[in-house]
Amino acid sequence: MKDLSRPAARQIKVLIVDDERLVAETLGDLLRGEGYETVIAVSGVQALDLAARERPSVVLLDVRLPDLDGFEVCRRIKNDPETQFLPVILVTGLSGAEQRVKGAEAGADDFITKPPDEQELLTRVKSLARIHDLHTELVSSNEQLKLLVEERSRQLEEATRELQKLLNEGTYFGPGLVPRQEPAEPRLPQRPAAGVESAPSEGDLKARREFRHTLLSRLSETMEGRADLTRTPETVSLLSQRLAAIYDASGLRLTGEARQQLFREILDDILGYGPIEPLLADPAVTEIMVNGPTRVFVERKGRLSKTEIQFDDDDHVLRVIDRIIRPLGRRVDRRSPMVDARLPDGSRVNVIIAPCAIDGPTITIRKFGERLRMPDLINYGALTQETSTWLEACVRSRVSILVAGGTGTGKTTFLNALSAFIPEDERIVTIEDSAELQLHQEHVVRTEARPPDVDVSGEVTIRQLVRNALRMRPDRIVVGEVRGGEALDMLQAMNTGHAGSLTTIHANSPRDSIARLETLVLMAGFDLPMKAIRGQIVSALNLIVQQARLRDGSRKVISITEVQGMEGDVVVLSDIFAFKEEGMEQGRVVGVLAPTGLRPKFEHKLELAGFSLPSTIYLPPQRQAQDRLRRGRAP
Repeated sequence: MKDLSRPAARQIKVLIVDDERLVAETLGDLLRGEGYETVIAVSGVQALDLAARERPSVVLLDVRLPDLDGFEVCRRIKNDPETQFLPVILVTGLSGAEQRVKGAEAGADDFITKPPDEQELLTRVKSLARIHDLHTELVSSNEQLKLLVEERSRQLEEATRELQKLLNEGTYFGPGLVPRQEPAEPRLPQRPAAGVESAPSEGDLKARREFRHTLLSRLSETMEGRADLTRTPETVSLLSQRLAAIYDASGLRLTGEARQQLFREILDDILGYGPIEPLLADPAVTEIMVNGPTRVFVERKGRLSKTEIQFDDDDHVLRVIDRIIRPLGRRVDRRSPMVDARLPDGSRVNVIIAPCAIDGPTITIRKFGERLRMPDLINYGALTQETSTWLEACVRSRVSILVAGGTGTGKTTFLNALSAFIPEDERIVTIEDSAELQLHQEHVVRTEARPPDVDVSGEVTIRQLVRNALRMRPDRIVVGEVRGGEALDMLQAMNTGHAGSLTTIHANSPRDSIARLETLVLMAGFDLPMKAIRGQIVSALNLIVQQARLRDGSRKVISITEVQGMEGDVVVLSDIFAFKEEGMEQGRVVGVLAPTGLRPKFEHKLELAGFSLPSTIYLPPQRQAQDRLRRGRAP
């Protein structure tokens, strides 16, 4: 910018307006002697014409003129868009307050009494001239900035259109579509582990949020309803190049780490599930709970903790919900504000939105990544090797098993591990509300319930699927969970040639499982006597495996109970194995799942199936120790 601290020759032009030419010339001589350029007008009309043509830096305006008075000339100068910022000094012989008020109403910038003091005149002219020239420089800079912004906006619009075109063309890009030149944006690095990445500045966070929000708003129409976008290396590479072009055109300047994080967040929104994508990729996270846009909790090792992750707003959460449920053909809206769904890896998802969710859209995800098998559960201490061997014999011998437990105790995981013991040559039909089981056998038919459409038609219930499964020639029926009238159909299936079937139920103890089954059977709509219902249960079920989540967050089998029969109207239950807690060690519950000493009545089934288990498998630990001691003393 120019140095305007003092006037230079022919740099500052002053328009002198006075009907007395001699006075005007005198003032002109004074100003020219100080290096100013002067222009003289002797009437108001002439002053307006020169102000528009000459573009002076200051107007020295006498109040009394022959045609238009100085107040009117000043008013017209200030009302003209071309001259409205031109400084005007009113020169008057009247010093009364009334004249000052009238001049201020006309828009005058300063006042000076006639005849003016030479030093005072020079000081005021110099001050106002500097202000005017600074304003002129600012206007010029703004014009240049405007042109720059328009050019960058054009580049940004062009890069965004390229990205929209890329998204519209498809989501899987073969090697032939990948540019040969080096990508403008290198392959994104792996997401750093939690706690490793340094905290970004507040300015970077704000800039990232604004850029991401603006870009995703521009892409909203292109992204609306898209369920076919998948994350492949080719897709990530091409999208990263487009994002780099948009970033360069935006004029945004972030640190390298913040820039990479910004690209990751945008790619997660386009190709994944937005802010919760890092949590889904974290193997230590077992559950994700989104309680509105600003509160996201996770479960790690059975413990809940709040994260720093946030969504932009409710609409951002709803976009992620739509991306989860749309591939499944499901919907959620104000008329139907709740829905169950699953992720491609089988993770269970529950969604509830307004008007039922008061604090914003809520998402609960129970992750099912790499399925745990029985050896994994043994390593985690959920049960012992001996118990696992015995359960394998039971499954292969077609013993019908009910896995019971509260919410989050690992029922589905344990059912999946049990299902792995089913022989490969058997036909298995799985029935679930939301498909979660991942059986590794080849001959498996997976079925899933379907919610009703908007017109309340098209619903397919678990009960209907159980009935249909009976016509599919199954050797085993595996029901993810019984929670309604399908319990009666499941019991009848177990009693009519489908022994060895497996299912789960919400219950806190084996005795509660029987009571809950009785209630669910009554929900089928048949007025059956309680003794008949219990007879069906005793005839169908052989074992109840009780799961629990202990106070340290670990999930264990706490009992394996045989359904032995009935004595009168009471179902007789007998614990074959029971968990005995021995205390706490380093914050973990210490205990063992040990035999109780009782043998199951169906032991002959195991023998007929070819399993010859040692008799010691049913001995309590104390008896086993005594036997070992006795054998050691024998001659």
